[in-house]
Amino acid sequence: MRTLQLNEDIYELPGTWNELTVEQLTYLIGLAGKQSSEEEIKLKMLLFCMGAYVRKYRKLLTNTFRYTIVAGKAKYDLSAEEVSVVCDIFSYLFTEHDGKVSVNPLLTVNPFRQTKCGCQWVYGPEDALTDITYEEFVFLLTYFQSMQSDPDAIHDFLSVIYRTKRDRERGRRNPQLMRGMSPTVKTAALWFFLGTMRFLAEKFPRTFSGGEPSSGSVFENQMRVVDALASNDVTKKETVKNALLYDALYTIEIAAENAEKVKK
Repeated sequence: MRTLQLNEDIYELPGTWNELTVEQLTYLIGLAGKQSSEEEIKLKMLLFCMGAYVRKYRKLLTNTFRYTIVAGKAKYDLSAEEVSVVCDIFSYLFTEHDGKVSVNPLLTVNPFRQTKCGCQWVYGPEDALTDITYEEFVFLLTYFQSMQSDPDAIHDFLSVIYRTKRDRERGRRNPQLMRGMSPTVKTAALWFFLGTMRFLAEKFPRTFSGGEPSSGSVFENQMRVVDALASNDVTKKETVKNALLYDALYTIEIAAENAEKVKK
């Protein structure tokens, strides 16, 4: 958490994505969905987290603007520059690429472990996808790639990690059920996936490093990885697919590290 002091008052504000509450994240998703600017989002997130609102007024003698932030009974008189500095607390929400600023999800805590799709409860993954299998991860990558050309593939994507208890016990997925999921939860799930992918790329740098682009689909490329882990033994492929994601990634990372040593 980050501490903000205004006059003698202290406010604790979220300093990372994972410190955002469900309510704060939901509010952020709403702002992003309205195509709000970076500065607008930072200001509104500041006010929301403080439980405050702002009043703007002009100082006639200097023709400059001042702002009064009102939080409960407290009032804080700030210049435009001071407001901008305070709002920079939320700069971690954004990234800049090729001159364009966009929301930069670094969320690895699943904010919606359970949610409703229509009238049915569905249950999602643990933080950082620690409880899914390697095969489920492959399907997530595959459907995420498909979403670039077919937005409707999001329901297949979500059905990999969100299921009813009965469907999970029976190993079934239900993309149709995902259509009843709240748009807010859908966005949160995508941000959670993107944040976790960033985390995995840092944790397993050799596994997720760049290099020569692979031809073919994500699914085909990952099936080649399954073949390699199974040493081309068909009887071992199911074992590899059903292995927990992190176990498989550790194995791939070690193999890549050993390959580097051989080349040296």
